[in-house]
Amino acid sequence: MSSASIPMAHRRLHESLRPERFIGLCTTDRVLAKEAIKGSLPCLRGVIALLEVDCDLVGFLPIFFHHLDSTNIPNDEAMDTQTLPPDTLSMLTCAFLSLEGLYNCRSPQGAFPFLWTRIWPWVKFFDVYHLRMLDSPSHDVLRARFFCIITRLLTLNSPTAREISTTPGVATLVAQAWGAYFREPNTKTEMALRHVPEFFTAASAFEYDFDELMEAAGGESALAEILTKLVDLLLAEHNTTQRGTVHLCAVLNLSLRSAGDGWLSVLLSHGYLRCSIAILLFVTAQSSIPGPSLAAGQREMYTELYKVAWNEFWRLVTFSPVYSYILEALDAGVLTLIVETAITATHLPVDGAAMPDLFTLALLPSTIYYPILSRLGDILPRLDEQTSTSAFRSSSVYPAWQSFADLVAERLAIKRRFDSGEFLDRRACDNLECGRIYNKVEFRRCGGCKYQHYCSEKCQTQDWRTGHRKRCAISRSPEIWHTDHLDGPAYLTHHDRLFLRALVACDFDRHREKIYLIRIVRMREHGFHHLSTIINYSYGRPKIDVRLDPNHGSEWCSRAARSRGRMQTNLVFLSHEPKFWLMPTRWSDSRVMDMLYTLSVGIPSGTDVASLPPSIVEAVNILIRDVLSGVEEIM
Repeated sequence: MSSASIPMAHRRLHESLRPERFIGLCTTDRVLAKEAIKGSLPCLRGVIALLEVDCDLVGFLPIFFHHLDSTNIPNDEAMDTQTLPPDTLSMLTCAFLSLEGLYNCRSPQGAFPFLWTRIWPWVKFFDVYHLRMLDSPSHDVLRARFFCIITRLLTLNSPTAREISTTPGVATLVAQAWGAYFREPNTKTEMALRHVPEFFTAASAFEYDFDELMEAAGGESALAEILTKLVDLLLAEHNTTQRGTVHLCAVLNLSLRSAGDGWLSVLLSHGYLRCSIAILLFVTAQSSIPGPSLAAGQREMYTELYKVAWNEFWRLVTFSPVYSYILEALDAGVLTLIVETAITATHLPVDGAAMPDLFTLALLPSTIYYPILSRLGDILPRLDEQTSTSAFRSSSVYPAWQSFADLVAERLAIKRRFDSGEFLDRRACDNLECGRIYNKVEFRRCGGCKYQHYCSEKCQTQDWRTGHRKRCAISRSPEIWHTDHLDGPAYLTHHDRLFLRALVACDFDRHREKIYLIRIVRMREHGFHHLSTIINYSYGRPKIDVRLDPNHGSEWCSRAARSRGRMQTNLVFLSHEPKFWLMPTRWSDSRVMDMLYTLSVGIPSGTDVASLPPSIVEAVNILIRDVLSGVEEIM
């Protein structure tokens, strides 16, 4: 092909796309190229076979550029025929093979803008009509190829990268090619998966359509699942090159694209909290390497990755610090992360208040749960050697760690008592004239509501006649009553709830003097009944208060009133649920409540706890020491 026969438009193209590039090929390849550009399918297939062996033969690029002329794309009406005309089929086959050639060939950077304007229309066309082509691969493999071609056109922060990443439909292709590996794992889809971080790295500065990406992936859940798998893959194969670090950072930034609560919840449900901790542990370990051992700029890359990973971790752990996610964080090594960050990675950009806040907002409140304590009992001893070093003890994290460790030790002691069977599942007879306390198995249960328990047939009959007849039908609704009034979140087992009762009983006993003194003051203000003891575990250690029950007209309070002082209502507020859980405290007789009420009558109106006379405090201590020893109590 002579220079004179080359159209003027081609003269303005990047040099690698001009047909005169054929001159640089060897004689055999030049002949093959000239025939391929004329439309010879055997020659075009021969060119592709050569590129599969040597992808640096960019002299073949003019062939693909020529056959991907978007003005040749047939319309839908032309494609809506049972048999395509031979010339149309030949033209389409040339374009299809040209895309395969670009998949196997390296493209010089200057060719990117010209190639993109021709590639994208054909990609959209073949995404719809690929089955009209002979021996077409599966849809997943085809999309994986297309995605790899497009990713090779991306250069960080280039105008082409902006144009490609913000083009409508590109995000859909990304999600489809990304998910293809997990649907159909093979060498082609794996290659596409390895290009996913490349895309997000190049596109991170631009506003690609996150909603389109999510929809094409199959929704929030599907996107979160493949995102988690990609992070696992990158971590499993990561090396200490800057490229790998940049890829992890780009993928993490993708998870931050949406701040919606729904997206965060889905990420948590697919184990993304574990991924963020794994990245932080990786960066912490790499950052502890002495400076000269790291490549130039690598430490700065780790610092940036740590910032992004920490922001995502913090967003997840504080969004929903429920015990199941804290359990996941413990299993993922969050305590090891805290210790190693404090000891070996002091130069990492950790906010001085972040680690203490992590204890306050997430770890300390979670120690009320049996599974958490079980895991902590295994993990903390393994960290003793590291936490006893002078480097850790002199860190800013140590005071918060020590407070956490002390609280865990206290609650592990309660757990050991609970495991030994010290706290039995006890109940009081629901006949308020009786109130006797026995093991749960010794009670009969109302056959109607399945909730009320009685120590004898006589007590059941008496309670039926004195009020339960009216309440039974209402109580049969599961929305009104529960088999265990400390029912809590759905993921707590009966065993977990029994431990919560034991924990509250221990804290009630430990703070009994304070509770009784506050109750005396509140009785003076509000009367004998309708007071609730509030134990707030929002910040780990219990905060105690006694207040007028906001639901003082409720059935529980009316039952407490009819029990003649043997029963009171406690509201236990647990930090991870936005509600109060009713939990009754029962005594085997009324002496406790009677003595508290008698003491409240003798104090002046307006008295607060701090100004109670010593005689009242002493009387309360006598009550605790002498009277309670002869009164059985349950919660």
